[in-house]
Amino acid sequence: PVSLEDGYVIGNLRASYRPDSERWELSAFVNNVADEEYRSYSFDFTKTFGFNQVAYGPPRWAGVSFRYNFD
Repeated sequence: PVSLEDGYVIGNLRASYRPDSERWELSAFVNNVADEEYRSYSFDFTKTFGFNQVAYGPPRWAGVSFRYNFD
């Protein structure tokens, strides 16, 4: 029971722009749009060592990227 996790949904967004016949692309992204707090894993050591190890997933984060093709 100590490791029980309710269901959750993680939503990610990405938008890109690449002109026709161009070698470059500009993108923006947002991961975990709703800033959902969730456990990515849990190890139950309560019987052996008396604690429960838990790791949470990353919070909402955003960024941009630029890509250039040299071919």
